[in-house]
Amino acid sequence: MVDPTQTLAEIRELAEEWPEIDDFDALPQKVKDLDDWLSKGGFLPDQWNRRGRPRNTTYGEPLEGVKHGTPGGYNKGCRCEDCTDANRRKSARWRMRAAEANQ
Repeated sequence: MVDPTQTLAEIRELAEEWPEIDDFDALPQKVKDLDDWLSKGGFLPDQWNRRGRPRNTTYGEPLEGVKHGTPGGYNKGCRCEDCTDANRRKSARWRMRAAEANQ
């Protein structure tokens, strides 16, 4: 599992050291790892979490203090299975309505 916060910190550190870094493969690999993580629906690094909300850093574990099984729980940072599924269903409904409106 990728820790996006740590990975982004390492990317930024390597970028600051460029071109004097020892391992030229490290930077592109870390960028690829972060891209893969985000492309699969992973949460954003803390550095990119502008809302400053608490976030569940253990994917699949419920975040305390949120109503689970709702898109609202997902929006508050919970990535448990119930909240993630609720958010996916909401997104699918939104995409379907948008597609119908564009026809």
